Amino acid sequence: MRNSGFTIIEEVDGEDLHDFSEEAWTVFNASRGWTNDLFAGSSIYLVAKVPTDDGEEIIGYTRMDIGRGVAYVASTIIADDYRRLGHARDLMLGAEILAREDGCHMMWLKTSEVHTEALKFWESIGFTLAATLPNFELGLTWYIFTKEL
Repeated sequence: MRNSGFTIIEEVDGEDLHDFSEEAWTVFNASRGWTNDLFAGSSIYLVAKVPTDDGEEIIGYTRMDIGRGVAYVASTIIADDYRRLGHARDLMLGAEILAREDGCHMMWLKTSEVHTEALKFWESIGFTLAATLPNFELGLTWYIFTKEL
């Protein structure tokens, strides 16, 4: 039997692995002219608020991560009492403007079968279903949507 030249170990020092990974990805990405900070430190939050007697109340937000010409919509949520009133649409229009200004050519997101109402929403604002991943994270079906900017 041939010796493969590697050792399988049970536990790894997280710091050593992080240092190795950081260096390896830096070299790999640099050889292709890319940076190592795919989404590092680039989360953008857009917040929906409504006026109240005491000022304003946050009723929802969108978090978007931008890197390498794409914007990943990491989360969008609106409080139950304020859904279907255009707040999510307004947040996404704002996110799209920011993504374009930051040089993005595409936006993408993922949602699961748990959020059936979201599937129609994303299509209604111009996103296209790009992939369906059955039995994926948490054993659920996940949907990947994209939108060219």
